[in-house]
Amino acid sequence: MKEEFYQVEETLNKWESINRKYSLETLTEYRRRTGKFMRDSLPGEGTFKTHSELTLKVDGRGNFCSFSGDTIVFCIDDRVKAIAAGMQEILYKNCGFMLSERLKHNTFHVTLHDLNNEDTCGNFELIMEQSKKAANNILAEIEREKAEPAGVRTVSIFNMANKSIVLGLEPADRYSCMRLMELYERFQPVVRLNYPLTLHLTLAYYKPGEYSPEHRNTLKKTFAELTRTCGWEFRLESKSLIYQRFADMNQYYTV
Repeated sequence: MKEEFYQVEETLNKWESINRKYSLETLTEYRRRTGKFMRDSLPGEGTFKTHSELTLKVDGRGNFCSFSGDTIVFCIDDRVKAIAAGMQEILYKNCGFMLSERLKHNTFHVTLHDLNNEDTCGNFELIMEQSKKAANNILAEIEREKAEPAGVRTVSIFNMANKSIVLGLEPADRYSCMRLMELYERFQPVVRLNYPLTLHLTLAYYKPGEYSPEHRNTLKKTFAELTRTCGWEFRLESKSLIYQRFADMNQYYTV
């Protein structure tokens, strides 16, 4: 027991040192930042209108558009995919008229750090190749560290930026928060993002449009129904962290 205690203390001390280096967001700060929108993400009244940028990814009929880019993601195990698929099924049963074509279950993942997409950079192919090389070097370093997995806890189903419906996550403990925030910071030199890490698993995209208050209420009730099933946890392993490219929101591939 003493050995286990000292190992845990040594690990926490290591990540506390890293925390000071990067000024990482703490678990309390993460909950404070994300708690409001993870629990109350839809307008309280009036219609619900999707974001104008959604049309880059989904056309007016709900089909995915060609939209290329690259990203750093955690692959998830079959158990988590099966639970997420069950949640997706309820979303489409209740709200399918508002949603795009379905995301394939084998595309389910947890994003750590977005990189490039064709809408945000010129010399796109060259920049992606540079990002791939830099990202793979970082991934090799992470693999060599053989760190303990980070745990995440499911929090709620929420509306993300009027573009998609996601399963919101939070780090399961202090170590997991430090580890995930530190991993996010490691990829900032590759492509610097101007927003912090919000852990999530995307279940569906909307079909672009403006929806009635009744439709918004249907969404809200469905979110509440699914959120009541949250609170379970799963692990994100360093070995499952990979660089991927996408051709559209239903076609992710490893290169």
